[in-house]
Amino acid sequence: MKTTLKAYIKEAVRVEKAGLKVDLKNTSEFKMPDEFKNKLEWMADLKKAFSALTPGRQRGYLLHFSQAKQSKTRAARIEKAVPQILKEKDLMISRATVRSILRWIHVVLAIPILGYIYSSPAEAQQYAFATRFVFVPVLMLAGYWMYAGAVFAIIGVVVWLGAIRLSGVGAAILSQAALFIGRRIWLMIRARPSKQSSCQSHQLTC
Repeated sequence: MKTTLKAYIKEAVRVEKAGLKVDLKNTSEFKMPDEFKNKLEWMADLKKAFSALTPGRQRGYLLHFSQAKQSKTRAARIEKAVPQILKEKDLMISRATVRSILRWIHVVLAIPILGYIYSSPAEAQQYAFATRFVFVPVLMLAGYWMYAGAVFAIIGVVVWLGAIRLSGVGAAILSQAALFIGRRIWLMIRARPSKQSSCQSHQLTC
């Protein structure tokens, strides 16, 4: 495990020294296909739903539409995406509700954790197990969920609990640092433009 952690840390240092960054385009920099513009002009509900999307979701749809070279293909992709875009507004409300619930979990669970920290050693002992293996993991789950989604949250909590059981709190803290470093490296690698995949997606000859 220590070898893996050292490898992650070395890779993170290399990435920082190299000054590698993920360059993200603004939504306005993405070309909107004429087929989609026309669709938005005569479908007011679609225009409203698309405007309500997050910039990231908008960019995702525009990129998906624009990658098609033929107008017929673009139109087909747009027609297929319209029902999903119209549903996105309701999904966004659901996400907002989830985030609100997660925030309340943070507030509620902070109370017993603070009580455990500031109570006397004799009193703290009876709350130790619940704090270490229930309150803190659930607090982490909620925080990680808001930060990077449910999958990352579950992985983070499982790694935390496993490291505590196997090697103690020191290894658990290192495991979380490695997890965040690993996620950042993965995002940067994923964002790197691949010449080969770009040529294939745009049907060009390299």
